[in-house]
Amino acid sequence: MLAKFSGKYLTRTSSIEILEGEENPQYSLVAEFPTKEDAIAFYSSEEYAPLKAARQSGSISKFLLVPVENGTA
Repeated sequence: MLAKFSGKYLTRTSSIEILEGEENPQYSLVAEFPTKEDAIAFYSSEEYAPLKAARQSGSISKFLLVPVENGTA
């Protein structure tokens, strides 16, 4: 589904080691999109809607849009 919106997974893992801070997430997923518009199109899509609803009703999560700044993608 991600590929349809020009996205790709950089990581999907539950192997998370906290080096600083209090919160220990159970799972982390990082995806990359060529543009902000592609990311928003995925997030707002009909295809993702049932998965988003399931995630929102079954977990406490954060869904962030983070631009690449001062770095390389």
